[in-house]
Amino acid sequence: MPLSVVQKRSLVEKCASAIRKSIEDGEILHQLPGEDHIANQLGVSRPTVRQALSILASEGYLEIRKGKRTKVVRTKSSGSPKAQKIVCAINAITREASSLEQQYVVHQIRLKLSEEGVIWEDYYERNLRSTNSLLRLEQFIQSRPGACWVLLGSSRPIQKLFEESGKQTLVVGSCYSGIKLPAIDSHYLALGRHLGALLLRYGHRRIVLFQPETLLAGDVMTLQGVEEVFSKERSRDIDIQRLSVSASREEMKIAFERLMGRTKHPTAIVTLRSELSIVALSLVHSLGLKIPSDISLISRDNHQLLERVYPEITHYAISYQKHVNGALHLIHTLLNGQKLQPKTDFLIPELVQGETLAQATC
Repeated sequence: MPLSVVQKRSLVEKCASAIRKSIEDGEILHQLPGEDHIANQLGVSRPTVRQALSILASEGYLEIRKGKRTKVVRTKSSGSPKAQKIVCAINAITREASSLEQQYVVHQIRLKLSEEGVIWEDYYERNLRSTNSLLRLEQFIQSRPGACWVLLGSSRPIQKLFEESGKQTLVVGSCYSGIKLPAIDSHYLALGRHLGALLLRYGHRRIVLFQPETLLAGDVMTLQGVEEVFSKERSRDIDIQRLSVSASREEMKIAFERLMGRTKHPTAIVTLRSELSIVALSLVHSLGLKIPSDISLISRDNHQLLERVYPEITHYAISYQKHVNGALHLIHTLLNGQKLQPKTDFLIPELVQGETLAQATC
């Protein structure tokens, strides 16, 4: 039976503790034995040993040198180790389901913190809405008293749990309505309003929305903004249809064909993930339609993938570097023991007028 995330982390900590004790007791003086030897001695795997050595290196006990034996640089007599800075990232969605934008931003944050010697721990459990999984998460929170917590792709129950816990927390994303936690994200409500007004200005009242299986807070806010604008339109021709990637490839194609076969078919596609724009392009092409003469396409998000696509997709964009720098600043504030106000630092996306948006013709 595979080990849970918590069990694996406990095994790594026990391994690190055993090696630390051997160093402090003087059993290991200058160079560490090979990973295979340690793994056999402690009855663990090499990856577990490798993670344990990384922890000890961050504490100042070891110097890990590429291509050479790991060197012992501090024993007990050298003084007590500094309190290590730890960031625990909580994620309830898979890497495959998360947006490409979020993956890039998180990767850059992790890279920078790693260069600074900050430990980054990932806690992932898909069903973080059930009572049992939330209880396990609560126990994990208690096991990391000095950690800084970062929430990625978080559900309302997770955000509520951290709001009530009083832990030093940052949401890299949007907070759900009523949740009071520090956060940094695009201003998706404003984006949704702008998107709604843009669609109406180009005469698009019948929209097909390509959305991920799991809607995050930013997705909900985007739709809220669009619906606010559309609700003020007196036309009876307003129609928003949704296609979810939870459907199979063939099911999505059939559903899209049915929509486009209507007398009053959609005149525009809006995607809530940049990668879904690729799906939309391929489906439109499979039906022999052209963008934007037959149907327009707008991507809410941006990614380098879209920069290689023809025609150039109309989309909204923010500076990745601003997002990374802003998140790092807030994380450092928490790591330094300072408190953050329970508000969102908004990043304002800008419309990039590509070649896939045209006036509706029907």
